[in-house]
Amino acid sequence: MKTALVIGGGFGGCLASQLLVEKRFDVTLIEKTSFLGGGCKTFYYGGHPYTYGPRHFLTKREDVWQFLNRYLPMRRIPEHEFLTYVERDQSFYHFPIHRDEIPEMPDAEKINRELKECRAENPSAANLEEFWTTSVGPTLYSKLVESYSKKMWQIDSNTELTFSIITKGVALRERPGQSLLERGDFGVSRGPQRLR
Repeated sequence: MKTALVIGGGFGGCLASQLLVEKRFDVTLIEKTSFLGGGCKTFYYGGHPYTYGPRHFLTKREDVWQFLNRYLPMRRIPEHEFLTYVERDQSFYHFPIHRDEIPEMPDAEKINRELKECRAENPSAANLEEFWTTSVGPTLYSKLVESYSKKMWQIDSNTELTFSIITKGVALRERPGQSLLERGDFGVSRGPQRLR
């Protein structure tokens, strides 16, 4: 019997192990934490659930959908919109950020001034904070990006992260009604990586 060593028991490591077992490999899976699934986990603090990991998987490829659905049952939600609540505005906004919603924001004039000084995107940004502040300005960054990434990746500053592949397309969308699939975006991308 062939043997395989899989290092990391996140979603990818677990799926790789399962596929190898199906091909009759003797698999040893090594995981440093006390649980499998990596970021696909719900933790509880003060009785409140904090769910980590992917929430949406988008693809135009039916074969990819069917493959993953075989191992992790998913449901289709074609009408779903990506919204985020901004407490200081007491409002929901689309994410990725949509230009159409800026006039509804209480600080719209300031945001529009900042946008005039921004680049469409900054692929040479040194870190996540620089990417967003040079792409959409400091106000939109602080409103919609800054605290989320700090919470998700348990970091002190977004200057600790580099982003190899950001949300495909532009950091600022043109119309909220356009679905991610219409734009050709997919749910699989490399996430942030801590700078060393």
